[in-house]
Amino acid sequence: MGRVSLFVFIALLFFNKVIPLYGAELDGKRFQIEIVTVEPGVELFERWGHILIVVFDRQEETRKAYNFGTYNFDDPGLLLRYARGFLDFRLSVYPRESRIRYYMSRNRSMVSRILHLTPEQAATIAARLESNALPENRTYAYRHYRDNCCTRIRDSFRRI
Repeated sequence: MGRVSLFVFIALLFFNKVIPLYGAELDGKRFQIEIVTVEPGVELFERWGHILIVVFDRQEETRKAYNFGTYNFDDPGLLLRYARGFLDFRLSVYPRESRIRYYMSRNRSMVSRILHLTPEQAATIAARLESNALPENRTYAYRHYRDNCCTRIRDSFRRI
C-alpha cells in the first residue's frame, strides 16, 4: 500500500508541473477573463470607483490587468480638464498583482469576478485588448458618461 501511495504522490507532482504548460491545448481554455471592480476613493478622480479587466493566459503564464483609466498625472490643467470631462485617457497594461497591491495601498476594497466564457470568447477578448494596447490604439478621448474606463470594458465584449 505504501508503494501505491508514493506512486500516486509522485504522479501528482509530475502532472502538476506538466498540466500548466500544456493545459491550454488539452482543455481548450487558454484564457481566463476576470473583472475587478474597485470601490470609490477620496481623490476627485477616484470618487466613481474603477474597473479593470484581467486576462490570465495559461500558455504564457501571465495575468495582465488592462486599465482604461490612465492619464498624464503631470498635466498642470489635469483637474480642470477632468472636471469638464475632456481628457485624453489611455489603456495601460500592468501585472495583475501590482494593480491589486496599488489599490490595497490606497485602502480601496475590490471585488473580483471570473467570467464564464467559451474558449473562443475569451480568446476574442484577449486579442481585442492586446490590439487596443498597441501604441497607435491605446489613447482615447475620455468623456465622463459616453467613453470611459467602464464603457471601454463593456465595448470589449460586444459581438462575441
